[in-house]
Amino acid sequence: MGHHPNLLRAPLAPQWLDAMRIGRWYRLSGDRPDLGLPATRAGTRYLRDGDPACDPTLNPARRPYAALRRLTGHYVHAPWSGRIGFPAITEAWNGAVLAMRLGESGSLIVFGGGHNDYFGSDVHAFDIATREWRRISEGFAQGGPEDYGAGAFYPNAEYPDGSPLPPHTYGYVQYDGVGNDYLIRASLQGRSWGCHQGEHYHFNEQTSLSSAAH
Repeated sequence: MGHHPNLLRAPLAPQWLDAMRIGRWYRLSGDRPDLGLPATRAGTRYLRDGDPACDPTLNPARRPYAALRRLTGHYVHAPWSGRIGFPAITEAWNGAVLAMRLGESGSLIVFGGGHNDYFGSDVHAFDIATREWRRISEGFAQGGPEDYGAGAFYPNAEYPDGSPLPPHTYGYVQYDGVGNDYLIRASLQGRSWGCHQGEHYHFNEQTSLSSAAH
């Protein structure tokens, strides 16, 4: 019985790995990374570079005040920003997982929100080989203010695009190397401000689709 070659390929260790020492922290991306590494490309250096609220096509400035803020380089909140905004994708009790088949050396996948902290269902990846961040799914970014938060109700804990309402992911995330899927066993129960562990969802990095696993 034959096997697909991608299922057997182990991730390649990045060249800079041998220069690291156990028990130390290193900056791998940004404008001044450690280990003598060159700066990564602008726009991919930090997780915040992929914040969908900063993308005018996803979060257009609908009011003069918002347009003025954007023109002067200030942050414009999106309908899905929640109480904390994009930083909650890592700060609001959310975990990450290593997807070994995404990129030459694998990628770290992050997703999450929880309660009123963040309502975006966007998914992001840090490519270990290139040391670059990128947004691999925009999530549900087509709604208005009434489509997020306490006033919005989704019976299956899914947005209209099929992506799950973002929960605190804690340690409920895993990676399936056979299907190249990001797995999560946690979702908000109907309303985007309450957390419920019990739903199963998967995200496939090749199709970039989130769906319930029944």
